[in-house]
Amino acid sequence: MNILSLKQLINLKKDSYQESELIAIMRNFLIEFNTVQPSAYADEIQLSLEKNLEDALNILPLLVRGLDINLRFDGIKSFEFSAEMLIFDLCNINLYHGQVIPPSDELYPYLKDKDLLPTGIILSQFIQNSSTQTTEYGLNQLKYQLPEGQLSILFKGNHYSVLTSDGGELFELVTAAGLSKMANIVWMRIDGTNNELMLCNADFYP
Repeated sequence: MNILSLKQLINLKKDSYQESELIAIMRNFLIEFNTVQPSAYADEIQLSLEKNLEDALNILPLLVRGLDINLRFDGIKSFEFSAEMLIFDLCNINLYHGQVIPPSDELYPYLKDKDLLPTGIILSQFIQNSSTQTTEYGLNQLKYQLPEGQLSILFKGNHYSVLTSDGGELFELVTAAGLSKMANIVWMRIDGTNNELMLCNADFYP
């Protein structure tokens, strides 16, 4: 909802909303947006836009507790297709993550052929070592590939946040309740994989 508001695709006129109100706003947006401007969706599916829209609308109530999606470790835009992904596709929102295995890692050859993976031990170790769901390689790929000024969604730590890039740096939109009353705090600059964040204003300055 935050990203749609920042893109001026929806107009949130009140300071606070009930969950049911937000779901209704999202529902109306999906219907209107995909009636006027059908968006491109994942190649893995051949369903019609009407079927995709129907499936997405059925999933909307799940937004209250959060969408469950599964990422793949071979790229920052790589996710397993699921019905939940339709919401991002139909909103024409780019979804990224930073938990990417670098080509030099011993696990990398198994990404293309999972049958080669002897046990889940190595994979479990990788997940533990990247408990923030971001690797240094993934972070660098985000900096390199994310278009300057583009508003996207970052999936990290089982949470979703608005992500943008400015001057080669990555920034997350501040949504923490404890910081919401600080008018000069808008973005957090991502400085590393260990939740190293710097609070910044609307112009991306500390």
